[in-house]
Amino acid sequence: MRNGAILERAFLVEVRRSSKRRKTIEAYRKGDTIIVAIPARMSKREEERVVAEMVSKLGKDDLRLTSNELMARALELNSLYLGNKATPITVEWSSRMERIWGSCTIEERAIRLSNRLDDAPPYALDYILLHELVHLIVAGHGPDFKALLAIYPELERAEGYLEGRQIRLEEDLEESIESIESMHSIESMHSIESIESIGKVTVEVAEQVAKTTLKGPRRSVATKSRPTREGQLELISLAEISA
Repeated sequence: MRNGAILERAFLVEVRRSSKRRKTIEAYRKGDTIIVAIPARMSKREEERVVAEMVSKLGKDDLRLTSNELMARALELNSLYLGNKATPITVEWSSRMERIWGSCTIEERAIRLSNRLDDAPPYALDYILLHELVHLIVAGHGPDFKALLAIYPELERAEGYLEGRQIRLEEDLEESIESIESMHSIESMHSIESIESIGKVTVEVAEQVAKTTLKGPRRSVATKSRPTREGQLELISLAEISA
């Protein structure tokens, strides 16, 4: 990494060396640029480590494009590839999209992108934006739609990235479901074992009570169980002694 600006996702990272700084390091955003200020004597190797660390600490929320920045990018793509024929009114992030990357409401000329794209590379984000912009011109996914979208030079690369990411997402979802089902299965087995154990104890105690009470005069014995405060079962013995 060298002094100056380098591309980091949709942002520039600018490293500033200062002889006035001895140990302090600072990172902050200024428009579309992330500025990292470091001591002048810091080695190149240390600079790379520190810059990566500081940019990471800013977090996804700081690195995510704002609605205004998304709109600016959409207008740029509209001008570059669609001859300004697909100007949107709003472009926003959405946290409600679990299985799709973006959506477009033609009547409102509103575009929404899944916030799962907040860490996607610029070419993939541009592809989704352009995809939704084309929908402002063509509603379906027919030949006319594909012809307009085919203008994008990073088409295959973006589709490959998104397809791979979607597969990983579905695999993670399947693993989560399997994990939950496995936990429920284990809990069910424990519940069955507990019920069987309680039933066994209940029968054994009832038999013992019967043996004890039947040694004297004629008696009839009934047993029932009730839940205690701890949620366990407590055996109650009822003995009616007849003369």
